[in-house]
Amino acid sequence: MSTTQITENQHSTYKRNLIAILISVMVVGITISMSLQLLSLIMDGRGYGTDIIGLHSAMTAVAILTIGPFVPKLMSRINSVILMYVGIALIALSLFSLAHSEDMLSWFLYRYFLGLGICLVWVISETCINALAESHNRGKIMGLYGCFFAVGFALGPIILTLVGSEGLLPFYIAIAIILVSAIPLFYLGNIDIDFNGHDNYGFWHIGRRSPLLYVIGFTAGFVEVSVYALLHIYGIHINLPVHDAMVMLSVFVIGSVVLQPVIGRCADRFNLRGVFLMVTFLCAAAAMLLPYTIHNPWLLWPMVFVWGGVAIGIYTAGIIGIGHRFNGDELAAANSGFIMMYAGGTLLGPSISGYAMKWSDPQGFVWVLALISILCFCFVWMAKGPKGRN
Repeated sequence: MSTTQITENQHSTYKRNLIAILISVMVVGITISMSLQLLSLIMDGRGYGTDIIGLHSAMTAVAILTIGPFVPKLMSRINSVILMYVGIALIALSLFSLAHSEDMLSWFLYRYFLGLGICLVWVISETCINALAESHNRGKIMGLYGCFFAVGFALGPIILTLVGSEGLLPFYIAIAIILVSAIPLFYLGNIDIDFNGHDNYGFWHIGRRSPLLYVIGFTAGFVEVSVYALLHIYGIHINLPVHDAMVMLSVFVIGSVVLQPVIGRCADRFNLRGVFLMVTFLCAAAAMLLPYTIHNPWLLWPMVFVWGGVAIGIYTAGIIGIGHRFNGDELAAANSGFIMMYAGGTLLGPSISGYAMKWSDPQGFVWVLALISILCFCFVWMAKGPKGRN
């Protein structure tokens, strides 16, 4: 076989691996957003209070926080494709069990196992794509990764709107989606990544090496899920029509999808620390400007569009930073730790933001999001952060 043929075969394999991973992370986004809304709607219809619904919704984050430290150990001992299939099976079986049970205590258990499956697919797919990316194109690749994750997160509620939340149909559709996503993973069987030794490093080791990336992961989860959960509620509380409040959230989601490749390109071309500073500064500015622009659509829609891009861009820039800062047998632990911190942010963000909105209705919501973004900006400014290409 000629050198040209070998190069073409390697390029073809690389593209197949990349597509398989992007599809898997998009399905993770669909599963998280669709299950979150579906189960909340069902519980609300059965008369459960918001406290129980919130506690139940937290089970995914709890699962990620508990299994996250052990994923690198599993990856060093078991083929990563097999582990992803195990994660997909856990997600499908958990959704099936939730569909056929009305016992709330059992639902907590099933939701926990759903989170375990999501964690396996999420951590492994992110580690693989960071290992596949190279320094010259990491921003481009991880920008696509962030875009596909955002698309999945946006598709979940859309699918639920189309099929409704009644009966078994939405559960079966979610199960079908997750099972179909297993097909492209067949191509990952040829992926040339050795995860031996990834169990030598843990959460605290990575935190000591680069605490800034953990701060960024926590901030990303805190801001992103708080906005998804409460932005439309904020709009309604500030006397925005319900339709306009939902459109505002939709514009945020569109920005989160469209701008991730742009942020990735910026990370390839410019200093990564500068990209961190840019996205956290714009995130804080957007939150602080929201009360003053919310009744002016010409200012509101562009601002919310950019807010969506930079809010999710915090996560995108973070995983690019992981690829620049860590490699070899530290990579799986770094990705796992980053996702754990993101999960911690998703666990605390909506609760703190919701309490702040109740304490200072409704502006407490935006001040909390502005504060957490400013704190992250200050950490990046003071810390010796990852510099990327330049």
